[in-house]
Amino acid sequence: MPLASPFKALGKGNGFPFCVNQLDVSDLDDWLTLGGVRKGDDPTDMEIADSHRNAMKLFWNLSGIDISASSYGVSVDGLEIETEPRLRVCAGSSDEYSVDKSETDTVSASIACTIYLYRYFEDGIFVGYGIGGGFPLESFLVADALGMDREATWITNALNGIYPVGSVVTETTLNDIPFLKVRLEASDSNVSAGINGLGFYTYE
Repeated sequence: MPLASPFKALGKGNGFPFCVNQLDVSDLDDWLTLGGVRKGDDPTDMEIADSHRNAMKLFWNLSGIDISASSYGVSVDGLEIETEPRLRVCAGSSDEYSVDKSETDTVSASIACTIYLYRYFEDGIFVGYGIGGGFPLESFLVADALGMDREATWITNALNGIYPVGSVVTETTLNDIPFLKVRLEASDSNVSAGINGLGFYTYE
C-alpha cells in the first residue's frame, strides 16, 4: 500500500471538501448503499454510518484498482490514483480516471474509475451514501472489452435499467465495501473484462 502524508482539512463539516448532492433513488430499478442497505430495506443508524465511512474511505484514500480488459491482444491493466489524499482537499464531487486502448473500430479495451458521490434518499428518507446515479457512465468502475463479442463489468451502487440486454446484476463486495455488480459475459474467450479489488493509501 502506498504511503500518504498526514494532513488536516476543514471541509464542509460532513467529511468532504464539498456538499454531497442528494439523489432520489425511489424510482430507480435497484440500489445498494455503501453501508449495505438494499432497495426496500429500512436502514439502521449503523448502516448509514458505515456508508459514510466507506464513502470517505473511497474519496480520500483510494490509491488504485485491480481492473483489466483485453480483446484480441489489445489490453489495459490496472488503474493508479496518483492524487495524494492531501491534494484532494480542492476536489469536486466527481473525479474521473480512465485508460482506453483500441486498434480498430471493432477491437477495443477500456477501464475507468469515476467517483460520483451521492446521498441517497428514498421517499424523502435518507438511507445512506452511494457512488453512481443509475447511469452506466456514472458507474464507479467499468471494465469493457469489445471484439467479435463484448464482455463488460460495471461496479456501482445504483441502477436504472439501461445496462446492456443480457447483463446480470448481483451484490458484491470489494475490500469489504458493498456494491452492485453488472456483468455482461462474452462467449468469446479472446475477450475478457474483470474487476478484482481496490487499493488504499496508508499514512506515515
